[in-house]
Amino acid sequence: MTAVIDWPALDILSQQIHVYLQITGVIGGCTYVGMFFLVQSGRICGNGVFYPCMQLFAASCVLASLTTAFNLAAFVVQVCFILIAAYGIWYRITGRLSARLERVSASGQAPGHIEIAHNKSLADADAQSRAPANLHSSPVTMQADRGGQGHSRQMNGPDIGWGQRP
Repeated sequence: MTAVIDWPALDILSQQIHVYLQITGVIGGCTYVGMFFLVQSGRICGNGVFYPCMQLFAASCVLASLTTAFNLAAFVVQVCFILIAAYGIWYRITGRLSARLERVSASGQAPGHIEIAHNKSLADADAQSRAPANLHSSPVTMQADRGGQGHSRQMNGPDIGWGQRP
């Protein structure tokens, strides 16, 4: 005959683990909301590597919290977020690296060391919150406005470059 042994210490430990995993999920949720706010307020650029890295972190935290309170729909969403964020990180890192290699090979210099980040002037023009007020671009000949999306005006200017407002 086997005796059932009640291990109250294991029950308490499993409750503590559940609480810690739920706290981890809340941290992930706060990271989602915080990063979305920072992108929408123009504090960070969603085109960089930082944003998908934080999305990957947030999805991993929420996914960890699902181990003790499983929800299939939330699981599918978090796995998709992880896959998309990993792709975004890979795309940005390899895109920047290949752009750097192309610039070096076009200049005819030996590559020396490889930098993954953009040139500072390109990075400044890329971020919405720091975009110069007189940035012209074509093929659509629109002028970038400091507010970003949906607030551009039609311009007649050079293909890509700096110029005076008409």
